[in-house]
Amino acid sequence: TMGTAMAVAKQGDFLTEDGRVEDIKPILIVDSTAAIAGGFLGASSITTFVESASGASDGGRTGLTSIVAGIFFLLAAFFSPLINCIPQAATCGALVFVGFLMMSDVVDVNWSDPIEAFPAFMIIAGIPFTYSISNGIGLGFITYVIVATITGNVKKVRPLMWIAALAFLVYFLMTIM
Repeated sequence: TMGTAMAVAKQGDFLTEDGRVEDIKPILIVDSTAAIAGGFLGASSITTFVESASGASDGGRTGLTSIVAGIFFLLAAFFSPLINCIPQAATCGALVFVGFLMMSDVVDVNWSDPIEAFPAFMIIAGIPFTYSISNGIGLGFITYVIVATITGNVKKVRPLMWIAALAFLVYFLMTIM
């Protein structure tokens, strides 16, 4: 959610002068609550998506864009049988374009700082190699902790980062066993 909020805020020009998302706490609370509700109801992931950045960059700032998109999704549900006739490979072009848009932020990575650059690279490479955004991000968490420890910057690693990196490490070890 934090990454998506940052991407949408950057595309929509919502960042503060110091590069932060204004009122991030309510955004995180709403997203977390929706994710919990979706999991409880057995629905697919109910969370923010980076595709929202396209609406923000084109001027969608009030929430009306989301309402209109929601109405169109409801209407599209009636066309689901027709849409299911289209092979999944046809979405490749759209996914490549979304990846292209996401790559516009890599210029902001400090590539001369290994603590920032190497985990960013692992995320960028890990997502397509594992076919999973979550796995790519997990590789970034683990790599950040390792690189910070090796370079003597272990104090930069916050407690939640240790927990997330350890959780991803356990997850990866469980999937290979």
